[in-house]
Amino acid sequence: MEIAVRVSADAHAPGLARRAVTALGPTDPEASANVALLVSELVANSVRHAGLRPKDPVDVIVRRDPRTLRIDVRDWGRGFSGSSEAVSAELTRGFGLVLVAGIADRWGIEGGPPTNVWFELDEDAGRFRHEPTGVSVASNGRT
Repeated sequence: MEIAVRVSADAHAPGLARRAVTALGPTDPEASANVALLVSELVANSVRHAGLRPKDPVDVIVRRDPRTLRIDVRDWGRGFSGSSEAVSAELTRGFGLVLVAGIADRWGIEGGPPTNVWFELDEDAGRFRHEPTGVSVASNGRT
């Protein structure tokens, strides 16, 4: 199952993306909080560091199968190499990628454009919903 959400690269983007991913996210409260945190961090990184204008899109793609939840955050900004130097520079500015590395079972960066930063969480003891609960998130007139 897959959903895609497009938000505008403005101050509201992390919160809108966070609410959207709960439709396919974990039912376990701790796992759900972790997903919300990681999505917020990655979308905030796109908004802050990609050189996007407030109306430019940031896409969040959520894929779930019975074993794995994968979330991709994609933007068409200036790109991010994912090199050790770039990651080290990111670590000096904030903790977004540190959190992703510490919480996700797997994660990665596909340089851009588009830049795609993704993470995966493995199924543990039924923490994922079997069916989406539905999502309706508007961002400046977009859904």
